[in-house]
Amino acid sequence: MSLKVGEGETVSVVGPTKSGKTTLMKSIIRALPNNTIVDGEILFEGENILKLSYEEFRWYLWKRIAVVFESGSYLYPGMTVLEQLLEVVQSYSKNTKGTCC
Repeated sequence: MSLKVGEGETVSVVGPTKSGKTTLMKSIIRALPNNTIVDGEILFEGENILKLSYEEFRWYLWKRIAVVFESGSYLYPGMTVLEQLLEVVQSYSKNTKGTCC
């Protein structure tokens, strides 16, 4: 698969059930089981993030790369979607003032 996303663009991956959407996203954020083989390159800002150690990759995760899965079971009904997304960003942010980005 080849996918190019321009700076500032947001991408939605849609398709039928079992077509590989979740596997693709989990490949990008390294959320597949350890015994899974991911081959090829995932270039982000010109760098192959598959070559990074997990600790180096964590710098990108949620700061520069994020995934929102479609299942409603991931969402808390007492908060808006925006509040939930901001909570994730803030929890991974080193900014202690409660703001993000």
